Amino acid sequence: MYITGKCHCGAISFKAMVDPLRVMVCHCADCQMFSGAPFRAVLPVPAEDISISGTAKHYVKVAESGNKRVQAFCPDCGTQLYATEGDGVPKVLNLRLGCVDQRDQLPPATQIWGMSAMPWLEKLSAVPMHCKGMASRLQPPSFDFRHRNPTSAAAMLIPEVQHFASRSILCWLATVSANGQANVSPKEVFAVFDTHHLVIANIASPTSVRNIEVNPLVCVSFIDVFVQKGFKVMGTARSWRNTESEFAHWSAPLLAKAGTRFPIHSVIVVKASAVEPILAPSYRLYAAETSEESQVASAMRAYGVQPDRGDASSFAQAECQWQDSQPKP
Repeated sequence: MYITGKCHCGAISFKAMVDPLRVMVCHCADCQMFSGAPFRAVLPVPAEDISISGTAKHYVKVAESGNKRVQAFCPDCGTQLYATEGDGVPKVLNLRLGCVDQRDQLPPATQIWGMSAMPWLEKLSAVPMHCKGMASRLQPPSFDFRHRNPTSAAAMLIPEVQHFASRSILCWLATVSANGQANVSPKEVFAVFDTHHLVIANIASPTSVRNIEVNPLVCVSFIDVFVQKGFKVMGTARSWRNTESEFAHWSAPLLAKAGTRFPIHSVIVVKASAVEPILAPSYRLYAAETSEESQVASAMRAYGVQPDRGDASSFAQAECQWQDSQPKP
């Protein structure tokens, strides 16, 4: 994955190719003290894969093991940038995730020094969260289409997400190549596999599969074009070829959709790490005059279509009935 970053004042910047699966959280006492936070997130990067502009100041600490560790920071603003070996030529730089521009796309894959982790961290998700400062509104724990609130709940693909996926004709799979080139590809055969995974058929998607092999971070978007609502699912992906044993497990809902007419070369399995709702701007800009029923009617006029049966509001009524059937928080 290609990343960029900088210190707070911009005097020092960097760019690098990284393995997103190497991100870790360190709970050691030194990281707590250096960062001024209960833990620190780091991303190890081989020295030959990173280019740095600007000159950092160094502080050498001696670890519990006796090894020397160089702590690099900006001499002007104090931003912590990375740590590396204290002796010889640096081989690996442990980048501080906070100064990486793409940090929201780099969830930790492991944690270390758990013996000194703060005991209250596991309760943090229950603490009220404001969207910005203390005067701002609280961020709801569940989806709210009016405010586009993301969620990181354990069960990502809740029934609401599954509903809109089933009503979407296509999804759009966004991937990034090794050199940072973005690619967005429409996919017709896709499904929610369970509350954590989406599956997408690779029928003619060599670029998507190639990108995932070098950068597993993806984004999948789908919308109901009539109601004009949907979801964006962020996560990590891998592709299982039809010659691999895992293919039969993941491909079942896709084969049920595609049958034998289209060859599925592999299944792209997306493990969701975050989900965010998508909705048409009219819901926010003209809330008083916009409803799902009015959006459906507008879409039908624009597309020149009519409902299969009943009047022009039957589609929206079905949507409302589905919403009413869902458990209320």
